[in-house]
Amino acid sequence: MLIMIQTFHYSWNLSSQTISRIRIMLSFCILAKVSGGALLIDGRIVKGTNFAAGEVGHTILQIKDNIVEIEALLSISKLVAEFERLKSNPLVGNLKDKFDFVVEIWRSGDDTTKQLIDTFLYNLTLTLRNIGYLVNPQIIVFGGSVNNLWENFGPIIHDRIKKIDEYGFLKGMTFRNTIFKNVSPSLPGCNVAAINRIFEDSNLMG
Repeated sequence: MLIMIQTFHYSWNLSSQTISRIRIMLSFCILAKVSGGALLIDGRIVKGTNFAAGEVGHTILQIKDNIVEIEALLSISKLVAEFERLKSNPLVGNLKDKFDFVVEIWRSGDDTTKQLIDTFLYNLTLTLRNIGYLVNPQIIVFGGSVNNLWENFGPIIHDRIKKIDEYGFLKGMTFRNTIFKNVSPSLPGCNVAAINRIFEDSNLMG
């Protein structure tokens, strides 16, 4: 939810006309071990009956005989750990540094890493297709522990989506990274949420 708040309030690289036309936006947060989401409709964060809406990570897929949550398939830390196991090569640095190294090896054409990334992108593409058909937002924003997913894999994901978008529901949908590259998107999101709460409380007090 915090990524959604910061994206909507700090989208200075979107024109005011574009922002005013955004009716449905979904943020897709891929963190170290979990994935999540938040849904914005007509400028307001949606909160369901039990304070949940847009919880992409907790939706499930059945793989063979196992039921698996999406976040287990899209965990960045699990992807990095599997790379380290397959390569017998413990990586150094924070999670983003490790992920960037894995991407660099993938770009070099390493077969093992290509298969690892391909599985990750397959699961991500299916998840985006499900989001597109269930919610059909105008914009899907990627953020979290890694803020360059679309930058690294956008063309590949886009091509794969076109192949499984039988009814064209994802046509014209915008995918983008969060605008925050060097700071966790939740930090400015917290600031905006706190400011909004202050204004809400002030209004209630008259």
